[in-house]
Amino acid sequence: MTAEVDPARGTILLPTDRYARPSTNDQNLATSAASHVEWACASAKGVDYSPLDLPQQPLYDVSQEFGVWTVDQASKFGFVRPSPTEDLRANNVDVDGGSPASTPRPPERFVGDLPQQEQRIAFDCRKSEQWKQFDLGRVFRGGPWAQALSDASESAIAGDAARTAIGEYHTCLASKGLEPHPELVFAVKGADFAAISAEQIELALQVVACKDRVDLIRRMADIVAAAQAPIIEKYATELSAQKERMDALRLQAKSYLAEHGAL
Repeated sequence: MTAEVDPARGTILLPTDRYARPSTNDQNLATSAASHVEWACASAKGVDYSPLDLPQQPLYDVSQEFGVWTVDQASKFGFVRPSPTEDLRANNVDVDGGSPASTPRPPERFVGDLPQQEQRIAFDCRKSEQWKQFDLGRVFRGGPWAQALSDASESAIAGDAARTAIGEYHTCLASKGLEPHPELVFAVKGADFAAISAEQIELALQVVACKDRVDLIRRMADIVAAAQAPIIEKYATELSAQKERMDALRLQAKSYLAEHGAL
């Protein structure tokens, strides 16, 4: 069981991603479908508001498991997590000394804006089986594998093979006159995770160059995947069932949203 590293898409897929945690796009898909079910039910009872239409974005699949690691990421976002403009603005990211330009949108009223009595009507709709089929809590039910996978990953990153790879990366940074970040081993001193500027982009590109020089990302992905694999194999029955539930939810959510003109 190995890692899948795709520099063109900016994705790193570890065993835990396949079996034990939903992607941001999957979370958005499930939340949107559940919201539309709730809204249809509440609307039928006279409560009107806007359902959530959370976007599906390739940018959400971009991994920063080991920090910024592709030229495309670095040249567009510096050290900031790759995100659509709306997200950058919502997260108060500084872009060249200001906020990203916004697109005017009509005012909307969401379930959280409703009076308490109307909220109760909407929330009561969550008791339906149709709403529950999009509840990620029913898919990812938790188990001993969660902590075991976390521990295995942390141990792998602290292990000898990882320390060797990280040490080579830090040596490369030093050759450029750069220092490792004091707390984040895959970043660099001076990195700003809430600002995009020419200076931050240049710094991020130097970091990417060092990671490429020592093949850091592939090495780290393989190290962590090897540590996670025995946990996945130990709980293969439970995790395979969990993956099947997520695959089914994804198809059902896409079908539901498409049928209701929301996808």
